[in-house]
Amino acid sequence: LATSSDGTFTTASAPAINFVQGPAAIESHNVTTHGITFPVQPKAGNLVVVGSASWSGGGSAIISSVTDNCGNTYTIAKSITPTTATRLALYYAKNIVTCANFRVTVTYSNSVSASMAIDEYSGVDITAPLDVTNSAIGNSTAVSSGSVTAANNSSLYVGFMLYDVGDTTIAPGIGWTQRQEIQSNAEQASNFIDKIASNSQTASWTLGATLPWGGVVAAFK
Repeated sequence: LATSSDGTFTTASAPAINFVQGPAAIESHNVTTHGITFPVQPKAGNLVVVGSASWSGGGSAIISSVTDNCGNTYTIAKSITPTTATRLALYYAKNIVTCANFRVTVTYSNSVSASMAIDEYSGVDITAPLDVTNSAIGNSTAVSSGSVTAANNSSLYVGFMLYDVGDTTIAPGIGWTQRQEIQSNAEQASNFIDKIASNSQTASWTLGATLPWGGVVAAFK
């Protein structure tokens, strides 16, 4: 509640959800750990979302941990194995504490080739931000995460996909904003997208060639 000039009480509106920053994604080969540092120190209380796509051992490689040097806790939103050789996952840290040189690190259970993306958002619920998730796998030019319907209007929808064994273009669906893309030497590619929207949403992409793929989506309130 907020007090107006005449002494009456009004209901304070929730802050709008906004994208803050997303540094360039990285790709690593034959590693058990890799990480990204935010170029600007994130703001305390914000949400950090992490996407990990692994191959060349990625299907069998479990993510052992997602951590940062500020001491935040990362929770899995969705993880799938689109093929026997690949794994795709979204993690998030809510209501973050912040520190200088804020660096997020993903550690795997065994050596993999992998790409990684991190993004910061403001205005997201600090107590229980994750609303609903979905995923899909296929082998076609049309990539989908499956649909989700968030409980709140103007929710944050985050989509992450990978395709395996090939080299082609990736075009995000209408209304989705691409934040990061990694193309890996005709082996694999991943793409991170988001949108602020209401009602039922499906993260989608169009590939330039028919390839095996996996897609995940998470809605945050």
